[in-house]
Amino acid sequence: MSFTIPDGTNLYERVFKFYALYIPSKLGDVQKVVSQFEGREEMLWELMQKKYTGTAQAPRIERIEAILLQVASVYQNYVEPLEKDFQYQTFGQPPLTPSEFTAKPMLLLLGQYSTGKTSFIKYILGKEFPGCNIGPEPTTDRVNCIMQGKQEHIIPGHALVADENRPFQTLRTLGTPFLNRLCGVTCEGEILSHVILVDTPGVLAGDKQRINRGYDFDSVVQWFAARCDRILLLFDANKLDISDELKSLILLLQNHSDKIRCVLNKTVHNNEQRIF
Repeated sequence: MSFTIPDGTNLYERVFKFYALYIPSKLGDVQKVVSQFEGREEMLWELMQKKYTGTAQAPRIERIEAILLQVASVYQNYVEPLEKDFQYQTFGQPPLTPSEFTAKPMLLLLGQYSTGKTSFIKYILGKEFPGCNIGPEPTTDRVNCIMQGKQEHIIPGHALVADENRPFQTLRTLGTPFLNRLCGVTCEGEILSHVILVDTPGVLAGDKQRINRGYDFDSVVQWFAARCDRILLLFDANKLDISDELKSLILLLQNHSDKIRCVLNKTVHNNEQRIF
């Protein structure tokens, strides 16, 4: 992979931009390096690309993380102060944390109860995960954030939002009743090295069940919808009716329509029932 700079850019600018992308920790050495190679600019450029753009020295993931850290720095230094001055958090979202910039992409699963959200996750993981509970009635009563980990472990909601290395710190603003229903789950899985899976309680049918949640489910969905990269809205092919809460939920998600993918679950394909 070569690093291209527009024609006419002087050597200092080229080296500075290269360091900012690949080795931001050494930006202070740019002037010294340029001075040492005065008159041998092309040699310097070739050496830099050979040393830092090889897969062994600068893996792609490290370069991406370096870019994201710089974006987080720009946000903290220039955007966040404006948000605080105009009190954006009172009508919008709380300020973003550094861990939210560097977190893995997030996949949010939504749907009425018994549409197969938990079974879907079990299928793509190839195994059950800690806290997995599957049944014909509403069985998932928690929001489970499933992440990569060497050991299978369940992290209580209060501990999860206190971890500065995870992108869930601002969930504390949703209150203690919700944190009591929030869990972080760590386990091994190939897909979890690339994404965080969020399993949600099934959308219920009536106001009585909705009130019994004890927390504002709509606010929870809005928080995750604003931060996730893809939303899977699952439907049971055998029960296509839409409850009032699901209708309200779909209206909440209309500003994130580009992220939504509808999954018609439990369908028959080639005479074989696919149940997720």
